[in-house]
Amino acid sequence: THTVIRRRLSGDGVSLGAEMYLRADLLHIDDIELSELEGVNLRTYLEAQLGQRAHLLTTRVSMEPLPLRQAAMFDMKPEATVFRIEARTALSDGSPFYQQAIFAHADDVLLEF
Repeated sequence: THTVIRRRLSGDGVSLGAEMYLRADLLHIDDIELSELEGVNLRTYLEAQLGQRAHLLTTRVSMEPLPLRQAAMFDMKPEATVFRIEARTALSDGSPFYQQAIFAHADDVLLEF
């Protein structure tokens, strides 16, 4: 029922990992050329594909040891302390859009609100 998009992101010497869970009925991932997703803001790309904007429902930031599974997927240091930034969104009609978790080594980033 969900499409999972996992990406390794990097810039300014910082490596991040991101997992996005998206309703499978919203987007046919097999029809997308993966190179289209490189270096783009995935949220704005998806909004353009759907012709709708995401509405942020919740954002949660926590610090935790990086789980081994995510460390392997994102080629990051296992068990290092990371910021886990989770966001949950909806479409304008209130239906779920996506949920995303971004993992960033706490020693590599400065988190500002």
